[in-house]
Amino acid sequence: MLSGLSSQLPWGIGDVTPTELPHHQLDELVQQKDLSMNLILTAHSMSFVSTRTIEYYSLVRFFSMNALLGLVSGLFLCLLLHVIRERSRLEKLKIVMLFGLFCVFSIHLSYWNWWGFSTSYSIGVSLATLFNLFVVTFFLSTFIFKPSLTAAYT
Repeated sequence: MLSGLSSQLPWGIGDVTPTELPHHQLDELVQQKDLSMNLILTAHSMSFVSTRTIEYYSLVRFFSMNALLGLVSGLFLCLLLHVIRERSRLEKLKIVMLFGLFCVFSIHLSYWNWWGFSTSYSIGVSLATLFNLFVVTFFLSTFIFKPSLTAAYT
């Protein structure tokens, strides 16, 4: 839910400009290969393009798969918090936020560097990633993955 809300902010996903055309040269790439990742170089531009047939476009499938991916990501986060359960809330937040920074630098900023994703998009998605991790980790470490009573007294 947080990802959906944060995608509505004016940066990140909101920075992507949709362009709808009745036909484009990229349509020929889809006919050549069904599952195609293309690096298109011209004299004046570079584009990294994922091309699929129009049948691939399905909001139901996109949201369903994203919900499944969110569930699996949540399970990994819960497993991490369970492993560090006896640490203080502040330590848990530090560990998860450091992992979040690792993700930002190794994924979002790497795409910014290699594929030319816009700076606004890359910063927005990075901040949304860190914010979402912070909120969810704070909630889980406060109400679910609290240190046991015996650990609190030792």
